[in-house]
Amino acid sequence: MFLNRVLNDSVYLSKSELAQLVSDLYMEFDPSMKYEGNRSAMNEFGLIAWFLRNKTYAPMSLIQSVMAIGGVSKQGYGASAVVSNFEDSCLEKPCSLCGSNYDQLQLMISLADKFYNLSKNPFLDRMDDEAEDVALYLASLEFGAYDSRKRQGGGKQFFKPTPLEPSAVSLHELLVRSANGTPLATLLEDYTVTLNS
Repeated sequence: MFLNRVLNDSVYLSKSELAQLVSDLYMEFDPSMKYEGNRSAMNEFGLIAWFLRNKTYAPMSLIQSVMAIGGVSKQGYGASAVVSNFEDSCLEKPCSLCGSNYDQLQLMISLADKFYNLSKNPFLDRMDDEAEDVALYLASLEFGAYDSRKRQGGGKQFFKPTPLEPSAVSLHELLVRSANGTPLATLLEDYTVTLNS
């Protein structure tokens, strides 16, 4: 359902843009800088981490870094725990439709749409597995960061690692290059095409 939007319309931020988005979100919820020394004490801290994962498709390891979340290691487990705790607190699933966070979420969406052009990014928690893999993969390319596929901690520490290049990405790239006039011989040099029987 969302695969075409993720491939054609979604916007993928850079690391510096993601860090600026985090700063902007902190200022929206803490304009008096009351929590400047301890952002994790903000009521919206978990929502912000969840939003970064679900609207920008950022790797957990990058979320952990830009939000300065402490954790077991630099692998994103701390960010995963923050996101999981937020998701557990949502009374409705998917969390992007949970009414208890509606006002805060609308404020975040408005800011992200206005200043970061994220209006066409569907929420990750509404996607099927194929679209989710594409979103996580394409975002990791833009961020230059990824979540390792190494064994994870399990339980609340588990999160989906950055997938290997999904076939939908390769096929989309091949179709775009073909439409732009790339000769068939060049495409055959660059791609190995196999058919499933």
